[in-house]
Amino acid sequence: MTLNMRCDRDVVEAFKATGDGWQTRINDVLRAYAGSHRMLPGR
Repeated sequence: MTLNMRCDRDVVEAFKATGDGWQTRINDVLRAYAGSHRMLPGR
C-alpha cells in the first residue's frame, strides 16, 4: 500500500541516514508498535 503521511524532518532524516530500506524500517517500527498495542487483527 502506498501512503502519504507527515513526519518530523529529523525523524525522516534519521531513517534515511540508515541507507536503502529505510521505508521498510519505518514500516517495521510501526508494525512493532501496533502489535505491542494490540492494534493488529488476530494478534
